[in-house]
Amino acid sequence: MEMNYYFNQITLTDILIGIIFSLLLIIIVLLIIYSYKGKLKKDFYQSDFSPLRILENLEGMAFNCAIDQHWTMNYVNSNAYKVIGYTNEEIINNNVISYNDIIHPKFRKYVRDKYDEAIRNHEGVNIEYKIISKSGEERWVAEEANIIFNRYGEPKFVDGLIYDINYRKGLLQKRNQYQLRYRSLIDGLDFPMIVIHENKIVEVNPAGINFFRANSKDDVIGHNPLEFIDKQYHDFYKKRMMRLKETKISNLPTNYKLKRLDNTDVYATVNAKPFFENGQLLSHVVLLEKDSRFSFNQQLKKTERRNRDLILYMHEGIGVFQLIPDEMDGKLVFANKRFSEFILGYERNLIYERFTQVFSEIKEEDLKSIFEYKDKKPIQKEVVDTENEKYYQILFYFNKENELVVQITDMTNEKLLIQKYYEEKEILDEILDATATMIWNWDLKNHKIIFDAKTYELLGYDKDKEEIANPKDIMSYFHPEDRDNVSKQINQYFNNKSPYFSIEVRIRDVKDEYRWWMIRGKVTKKNKIGKATWISGTYQDITHHKQKEEEIRFLSLHDQLTKLYNLRAYTSKMESLDHEENYPISLAIIDVNGLKVINDALNHSVGDELLVKTAGVLNEFIEEGDVIARIGGDEFAMIMPKTELNDADNRFKNIVKVLSNECVSNIPISISYGIDVKVNDKFTLYQIKDMADSKMYKQKFDGKDTRLQILEIIRDNFFEQNPFEKEVVEYVRKLSCDLAKYINVDRDELEKLEIASQYYNIGIFSISQDTFNDQREFGDLKEVEYKKHVENAYRIMLATYRNEEIARIILYHHEKYNGKGYPANLKGDEIPLLSRIISVTATYARKKLLDEKQTDIFKYIKSEKGVAFDPILADKFIEMIKNK
Repeated sequence: MEMNYYFNQITLTDILIGIIFSLLLIIIVLLIIYSYKGKLKKDFYQSDFSPLRILENLEGMAFNCAIDQHWTMNYVNSNAYKVIGYTNEEIINNNVISYNDIIHPKFRKYVRDKYDEAIRNHEGVNIEYKIISKSGEERWVAEEANIIFNRYGEPKFVDGLIYDINYRKGLLQKRNQYQLRYRSLIDGLDFPMIVIHENKIVEVNPAGINFFRANSKDDVIGHNPLEFIDKQYHDFYKKRMMRLKETKISNLPTNYKLKRLDNTDVYATVNAKPFFENGQLLSHVVLLEKDSRFSFNQQLKKTERRNRDLILYMHEGIGVFQLIPDEMDGKLVFANKRFSEFILGYERNLIYERFTQVFSEIKEEDLKSIFEYKDKKPIQKEVVDTENEKYYQILFYFNKENELVVQITDMTNEKLLIQKYYEEKEILDEILDATATMIWNWDLKNHKIIFDAKTYELLGYDKDKEEIANPKDIMSYFHPEDRDNVSKQINQYFNNKSPYFSIEVRIRDVKDEYRWWMIRGKVTKKNKIGKATWISGTYQDITHHKQKEEEIRFLSLHDQLTKLYNLRAYTSKMESLDHEENYPISLAIIDVNGLKVINDALNHSVGDELLVKTAGVLNEFIEEGDVIARIGGDEFAMIMPKTELNDADNRFKNIVKVLSNECVSNIPISISYGIDVKVNDKFTLYQIKDMADSKMYKQKFDGKDTRLQILEIIRDNFFEQNPFEKEVVEYVRKLSCDLAKYINVDRDELEKLEIASQYYNIGIFSISQDTFNDQREFGDLKEVEYKKHVENAYRIMLATYRNEEIARIILYHHEKYNGKGYPANLKGDEIPLLSRIISVTATYARKKLLDEKQTDIFKYIKSEKGVAFDPILADKFIEMIKNK
């Protein structure tokens, strides 16, 4: 009853108040719940470690995305713009652009296929591809990601990290291009080249395989070079290699006898260039080892706490230090697995270790620079682990929570890659420099030829104006005679008739002068359809070699002194001219009179002058088609095709007349000659030459004896310059003949003595004028030179008088009776009597004409009895002089 009464008293106003109160209560509950959730979130971000906070400050783009056609990003860290150029706000939920649109169009299918494969195999993703950044730049990135599956095994989304590898990719591409260029150049060389390392052949080019008669590289590589060198050269080779290592200087080119694989012998010139790597000697061409591509194979494990594990298993080492107030230090609040491995070399928990304990080797000044550094750009340090040969890059930077983040990356492969690149470049540059070789490239796509700067320097053209860079104009710089050959060689190459083209060509420089070049090349780049787009090659200035070749060719066919044809060329010409169309063929043999006398009495330089002047006059009288050659020491030959005998004879009469007006040392030049003619096939030209030779000797011996005439001219010239010597000789001749008659020498011996006493000092004509003097006083060296005059006189007398006995009298007139004279140390009666007579009379005559007292001269002669002079002859001579 009471209850009914109570409900009856409730009014509408009461009901409304109750509803409002209930709504207020609900709002209060919701606010409490929301406030509690905010506190949880704040506590989460303010805790000692937050994976999200780490991802926000990580160098690279950490992300979470949906597996859809746009790769819609649910989460992207704030550092994403450093990789792709877009901010996280622009890419999350495809606000400005989808990540699929950022991926380079050529790689979109590739990325999709890799993810499809990973989903099928329930694996992580580790790929490299190109993107297009916000600035439009194409860049290489690497992506490491995990695919998150639900409990039914269905893919839901992707967690991962994307980082910039553009620098590494560019370096790899540059190195690969460099290796391709290097290999194509070395393989394209047409001379054999090998690489020697630690006494083993480690590389050989195709020309080297052919040189050793091998079937492939494997037949040559691995052998000790001594296996190919003849045993007699082994010690020499070892010494040369030791010298290379000690001096680091190239040996001079050396000839070796080598054995090929087919057991044949070959001589070769070896030109070694040393290179050193880590103290190891390499010579010739160096083996270029291809390094494997730098890659990251670390897979991220799947875990429920995907953000934390993404950091824990990444390739770089990550450590986060919370700063300690008022100290230049911090405590480690987070570290991934790689961090301790980098620091200690193995995995260990370092949480709460101090920064100064972890990096105990950091100097105080570096420590200060790290903790006081507040710039957004990280401090970068490079550390070298010499013991393990490792290179590390360490980045120090502060995150938004003012925590010190340390990021460690193993840079060993990249460092070795850079080092390898520069080592290979240095080696190639040294090889090119050692062989005076330059590089050229022909860009077929852009119609441009690229030369080394040294080319412009050598030719004198302006590099900025690119005067020789246009392929359409390049032919105009070649010598007109070489242009067809250049076109032919290049066409043969492009028609697959040769593996490369090699051309010797003359190129015009800025002074309109031509230099010889050896140009080699081959295609080094092709497009997708196999059409050549780039040709590379080498070129060398071979002007000097060409000049030497021309000199060698000239010397092989010409006499070095007279520049006329030599005997070899004369023989070849005689065979080529001996044909009916050249009849009648006149052939002359010419002998220069007195050459031996002039050589012996004066010297060979005067004899050479005689030959050169004779050759010059003969050369003035040759006509078109004639051949003139020096075929012996003093003999010349002239072949005159289509020339009658009378015409040839008249020509030589004129030659003799002209030569008679030519002189050497005041001696007129004269020749003896014989001419014969071939009018049919009855005789060969060799037989005609023999007939002409006989006529020449007949003329020589039927005419005046020019040898004696030349001797008299030489003696008269000498006496004109040395009148005292003439007076001495005439006095010696008189005294010698008087003494011979006094001791009753027979008539034949007296005639010999009369000639010998006139020419006993003829040999001094051939020695230096400042060697002898009137008193015959010499220094040691001049005395040796002076003593040669007796041997010279002996040869002169044999060449002129052809009398051995007279020549011997003169040869031995300086012998001493006691055996201590010269040149043969004859003693006593071993010395010819007439030589002993000249010895004593010459001594007396010279002293007498030098105004010495006769009593002093006699005293000297007596003192030399049995020493220099024959005792009996000395007494007889003094007796004869006193009786007069």
